[in-house]
Amino acid sequence: MSKKIFPLRTIRKQSGHTQQQVADTIGTYRERFAYWENGLQVPRLESQIKIAVFFNMALVELQKRCEWPLTPHVTVNPELAGGLK
Repeated sequence: MSKKIFPLRTIRKQSGHTQQQVADTIGTYRERFAYWENGLQVPRLESQIKIAVFFNMALVELQKRCEWPLTPHVTVNPELAGGLK
């Protein structure tokens, strides 16, 4: 049996951030982020946008890597994505 790959966890670990750091920055609970990271839930589009901005990724790239439903033709202005820095 092969080990399950969790793309969001890989993205986060490669960035050097903890679950708590990401959760605090995007405005959610660490436990909720852990559910997303472990593939137990798919975040709402608003949260997906915040995650993409946090990791400096295109939304579609994040959705493809995490195997979330794609939201085509969405352009994200980081200044409007919840004030993330």
